[in-house]
This record gives sequence, C-alpha cells and structure tokens, in this order.
Amino acid sequence: MASTQQTQEMNQQAQEISHKANQQTQEISHKANEKTQEISHKVNEQTKEISHKANDAATQAQEKSEGVMAQVSTAASGTAQQATQILQQTGEQVKSLATGAADVVKNTLGLNTTPTDAPVSRELADVTAAVADSVTPDNAPSNPDATTTTTSNPTESTTATTTSPENLKN
Repeated sequence: MASTQQTQEMNQQAQEISHKANQQTQEISHKANEKTQEISHKVNEQTKEISHKANDAATQAQEKSEGVMAQVSTAASGTAQQATQILQQTGEQVKSLATGAADVVKNTLGLNTTPTDAPVSRELADVTAAVADSVTPDNAPSNPDATTTTTSNPTESTTATTTSPENLKN
C-alpha cells in the first residue's frame, strides 16, 4: 500500500506543480498581453502625434510658400509698372527733346515760322551753340570736314551745313 500511497502523493504533487505552472503561465501571459497593449497604445499615440506634427509642418510650409509667391507676384507687378512708367517718361522726354531740337534747327536755319514756347533743355542749348559756332556770318562752314548743301527752289532757297558729332565737340 505504501507504493499506492506514494504514487497518489506523487500524483498530487505533480498536479499541484502543474497547477502552479499553469497559474504562473497564465499570469505571465496576462502580464505580457497588458504590456503589449500598453506598448501598442503608446506607439499609436506617438504615431498620431508625429502625423499631426507632420501635417502642421506641411500646412505651414504651404502657407509660407503661398506668402512668398504673393510677395514675388506683387514685386514683379510693381517692377513691371515702374518699368512702364519709366519707359513712358523716357519716351516723352525723347519726344520733347526731338521736338525741341527740330525747333532749334529750324530757328537756326530760319525755317521756323511759329515761335515755340517750349523750354529748351541744356542739351538743346549746347546743340544750338555748336551749330551757331559752326556757321560763319556768310554761312560758310567753319569746319573743313563740314558739308554744305544748297537747294534752290523757285519759291525758297535753303542752305544747310552738316557736320559730324565728333566735329561739334571741337
């Protein structure tokens, strides 16, 4: 009987050990599941946070890009307007200068029948002085490189003296 009793005790001890092992396995498995869920939750939270920050950064970058593009567009528009104004002013100045020069030449040659009220610029005054200096009292060229052309017309006679710009500087 002793051997049956020993066998029963051994079976009981084996069952207790098995039961303790099952309990420990379940506890370890439960703790592992809790840790896995906790880590998974943290990873999900961090992923959401990173995604949110990336979206914010992308939105800020787009807003800055749009702002810069608006500034560039405004600057380009302003520059184009300034260029247009400068070109218009320059065109008006050239037109005025050409009209004044034509009037000065006509006055110098005695061809202008209408007096001009337009102001003569410093450049036109210099041209007038140069033209006047190049013509002597008898309308002969004072510059040997100058060319004199006389046109005879039954109604009018014209004499014009032309000289190169380099000769006017002398």
